[in-house]
Amino acid sequence: MDSQKMDSEWSVWKVLQVIIINCQSWQGERMKFIYKHGNANF
Repeated sequence: MDSQKMDSEWSVWKVLQVIIINCQSWQGERMKFIYKHGNANF
């Protein structure tokens, strides 16, 4: 394994993690909003 390939795979993994974390927190905010306002169509 050359280090360049490792670096690119690592950065892709980090980006994916950030996206996943953002999606999870956004989903949580949305659920809270729906719960608070009782609007499931949002």
